Amino acid sequence: MGIEQSSHRATQADPVVETWLPNYHGIGLTHLTAEQPRQRLDRCSAALLATQNV
Repeated sequence: MGIEQSSHRATQADPVVETWLPNYHGIGLTHLTAEQPRQRLDRCSAALLATQNV
């Protein structure tokens, strides 16, 4: 996956990432809290932005 595609997907995920928690729990990742997917997406988005010099 290219950086542009990754950036687009991160942008789409941003407003809904908190709604993913039941899916993580459904696959056995019950240790995750609502904040953890948000923190991971935020770190990923920041890294993508840094590579684009935005």
